[in-house]
Amino acid sequence: MGLPTTRNRTMRRYLPEISDEMNRLFGDFIAWPTNQWEGWTPPANFVETEDAYAVEIDVPGYDRDDIEVTLEQGILSIRGERSAEREEQTGTYHLRERSLGRFTRSFSLPRSVDADRLEANLESGVLRVALPKAAEAKARKIDVTVK
Repeated sequence: MGLPTTRNRTMRRYLPEISDEMNRLFGDFIAWPTNQWEGWTPPANFVETEDAYAVEIDVPGYDRDDIEVTLEQGILSIRGERSAEREEQTGTYHLRERSLGRFTRSFSLPRSVDADRLEANLESGVLRVALPKAAEAKARKIDVTVK
């Protein structure tokens, strides 16, 4: 490994600025996850269609009462907790890989989301939060007239 080259030092100097600029440019189009670690992190997908966005998070074994979904100042937060007391123990564990404890996933939402129409559904261990786009954010075709 030798001494850092001038090029590497220059890159390190400008990387924070480049990162800030990328966040500014794409901030309205990408949901950047924030504040992910509290205990474990369930995998998530953020999907966009023509009419809506959707967040899908794998939460197997969680009940509706174990999950809280909130929206505050453009940040969608999903929290959950599963405790060991809920699991029935009928023997001695020799291997225990199922995640217990708390999790938090937060996403900065695009401004185009219609916050009044959010819906959250839990089915087969997958939490799906539907984030409809506001009417003014949807692309629309404008007819061209000839005069």
